[in-house]
Amino acid sequence: MTGDASDGPAVSVGRLLLRILSATSQEEALSLLTNEARALAPYDQAAFVARGVLGARVLAVSNLTRVDNSAPYSVWLRRFHGTLRTARAPLALTPEQCPQQDLWDKMAPPHLAFVPVDLGRRGQGAFLAFRQTPWRQHEIDDLAALASAAAAHIVRLRQPGRKALRLALDYRKWIAVAAIVGLCFVPVRMSTIAPAEVIPQEPAVIAASLSGVIKRVHVKANDEVRPGQLLVEFDDVEQRSRVDIASRALESAEAELARFGQMGFLDPAIRAKLGEQESVVQIRRLELERARDELARTRLLAERSGIALVGDGSDLEGKPVQVGEKILLVADPRRTAVRLWVPVHDGALLVEGGEGRLFLDSEPWSSRKVRVRNWVFEPEATQAGGLAFRTTADWGEGAHTKRIGLRGSAHLKGPSTPLVQFVLRRPIIFLRQSLAL
Repeated sequence: MTGDASDGPAVSVGRLLLRILSATSQEEALSLLTNEARALAPYDQAAFVARGVLGARVLAVSNLTRVDNSAPYSVWLRRFHGTLRTARAPLALTPEQCPQQDLWDKMAPPHLAFVPVDLGRRGQGAFLAFRQTPWRQHEIDDLAALASAAAAHIVRLRQPGRKALRLALDYRKWIAVAAIVGLCFVPVRMSTIAPAEVIPQEPAVIAASLSGVIKRVHVKANDEVRPGQLLVEFDDVEQRSRVDIASRALESAEAELARFGQMGFLDPAIRAKLGEQESVVQIRRLELERARDELARTRLLAERSGIALVGDGSDLEGKPVQVGEKILLVADPRRTAVRLWVPVHDGALLVEGGEGRLFLDSEPWSSRKVRVRNWVFEPEATQAGGLAFRTTADWGEGAHTKRIGLRGSAHLKGPSTPLVQFVLRRPIIFLRQSLAL
């Protein structure tokens, strides 16, 4: 520890060191380092990068349970580590000190604590911590102590083996692989399993028509809705006050106009102001109409029949919303579709009109045909922490519409491919991501 550190941080460093040295796996040790070290030296982002014979790869990133080395942030970290791989002492850096890193301002905060570590036969590594404020020396020293302990523990957990060398020397295995490759050019259809959910087709979105506070939700989940039925009511105290003020202003302007009209017969100067006062009356009328329109927009009415898709109304009541914010949906229960989340590595299977079968959790003994209609080209984060393409599918011929909200899984079929590619596709993807090839 540094001489200017207090006893409290020293004890915290010691406790965190014990937790790291008690880790039973590399993943656990690096997760503790990248996530828990911020208690000693606060930072916004942290990562651990290792560089070996096969190149650099990101082993851990703060706040992530799994690292994708093909992601833009991981690619930037590996390239950034390559520019500093000759460093042997901890450094505090800013973008001005690394002008070649033109993406720094887009990828991470401006102040970096770079702590190189030795991974023995596995090569060199580094712990990188980014934040908005400059680093102090004692903070960098604490991070260096933690990173060095984690690196030493990783070396002890995973001693470098010679499995790859044995595979290369065992020619009989290569002969077996060559024989399998020669015999496996049989065309088979690619397939994948995707989480699925029954969703409404073209529902009516009931959104806030003004910025305000929801006073009351007049429907519950799955209630039948008729056209013109009141769905949501906003707090209208302010709008009613505006209507009252606009009404009084209009009455005053009309009274003033009537007074000018009576006095105009005797006074030419007042008669000349009649046109101006008529304009004031028109303005007041427009203000009243606008205030009444705002008051009317505090009541959201159904435009068509269906069922209400809404959460707990008590959670919405009293909630402030902005204009255009979605509150609930009104959907026709007879018109449904299927929402699929196709994993990114299975994106090649997505073709318009592609066939599949839906297995609902409520009816695991039966399946229904579905056909891919469209999908979003940019992958989205899923609840499981991965990336997937949000896909919409229609019911196939002979399939009956099911209740909105039912969940299950869909077996999607894709184009034909050689059996060897079908069998080795997933392992190759895993190896490429793990080794950053």
